Amino acid sequence: MVAEKDAIGGKYKHFKGKEYEVFCIAVDKWGNQFVLYQQSYGDKSFWIRPYDMFFSKTEVEGETVKRFAETTAKRKSASVQINRLITLMQNKV
Repeated sequence: MVAEKDAIGGKYKHFKGKEYEVFCIAVDKWGNQFVLYQQSYGDKSFWIRPYDMFFSKTEVEGETVKRFAETTAKRKSASVQINRLITLMQNKV
């Protein structure tokens, strides 16, 4: 499991330039960890990506960069993030 110190949330920018809002870490029944996030553009669809992949680094034009870089320093509590997620999902239905 992810330790409390590893709690995530807030805005992140993908190395290709698009922005996303990260909500929480989701865990499947086998213990695999995923990051749940939403596009900040277009249809604002939701996505999941394996935790290690989300926080991995990639090479761009010979330079190693973070796949997703945090753009906001403030991290919201998990309960605030989940409540926001529930509200957003209810509005999409």
